[in-house]
Amino acid sequence: MFKVLFSYIGWSNVNYVMNNVKDPIRTLKIAGPLGLCICAALYLLANISYFAYVLLTMSITTASDIDSILQCCDQGGDREL
Repeated sequence: MFKVLFSYIGWSNVNYVMNNVKDPIRTLKIAGPLGLCICAALYLLANISYFAYVLLTMSITTASDIDSILQCCDQGGDREL
């Protein structure tokens, strides 16, 4: 299992960096959750932008459907779709 973990060279660099940090425990307690939150926020923003783009392109292609819905609402909703 360790061979798989250390096959990524970044794991070995963590040891060298943490030797030069003044208070490594405090730094890891702050940097770990902060990095996780930043990655989660970027992931959520990417998903929101993707869905916004999809909904925008769907609304452009189905503009006639939206027009029929708006006309129905303007007439008091008496007309069936």
